[in-house]
Amino acid sequence: MSLAPLPPRSAAQSIQLPQHLDAVRSKLVHLIDALSTLLSQLHYLSLSTPEPTSQNPGILSYPDLLTRYNLLLSHFVSLSSLLSSVGDPREVERRKEDRGRDEKRERWEGSLVVPAVQVEEQQDWIVGMLLRTKQTPPVEAHLATLLASLPPSFTHPTTSLASLTAHSTLTTAASTRINLLKDSLDGEEWDWRGRVEVDDHEDEEEEDDETARRRKEEKEREERVKEVRERRKWSLQEVATFQRTGKPPAHVVLERERRRKAEEEKGKGETEAIVVD
Repeated sequence: MSLAPLPPRSAAQSIQLPQHLDAVRSKLVHLIDALSTLLSQLHYLSLSTPEPTSQNPGILSYPDLLTRYNLLLSHFVSLSSLLSSVGDPREVERRKEDRGRDEKRERWEGSLVVPAVQVEEQQDWIVGMLLRTKQTPPVEAHLATLLASLPPSFTHPTTSLASLTAHSTLTTAASTRINLLKDSLDGEEWDWRGRVEVDDHEDEEEEDDETARRRKEEKEREERVKEVRERRKWSLQEVATFQRTGKPPAHVVLERERRRKAEEEKGKGETEAIVVD
């Protein structure tokens, strides 16, 4: 009876396995060396102390044993994780991404403008030309012209003193002229309206009419807002009563009566104003 053939290995295993043989061999060598060192130490102590005592028990101390155990455990875990990840598609993709990483791009991405693809070393000068901060010759010439058109700075103390003296003289002359204009009115209060024709009475009347109209509009607006706030919604019981009897709720009747009285008073006031006029 012939045995069933073994299932073929996946493409990822057949491609990735030879690439990891060196890593597996290196980790096995480290594990074997650590284990051999521990065994040789234990064998030497067992031969050198045929009769173990409390002072010389014939084994390593607890800190040394713990260190050796941790070393063996780390080597074993590293080897196990490597063997288990050989055929893992996610691990294969991660290793592919690690091999295609661009450290320069990762370092500057997010803070500078970087090319979308990796640039070869022979073409680095193109990136330098694109990312340069130096202005073009026409722009530099325009900036130089603008700088030349600006007033010169105070390069010498004498220039600064002359400029400050001129400014002080101009300020003093302006103040003197204003004082002369004030004193020429024979003690009267200097007012700019004395030189401009302004009809104060008409302005005050227009302002009073405008102010009264605004106040009236604001008062009416406040009354409407207050009326809306005081207006209460009908309850379900009131709606059912109105549908059955046709009588509105008491608060609606009171509200209608109040509105009617307000309109009557308003009409009387307008009639009296017309009669007085």
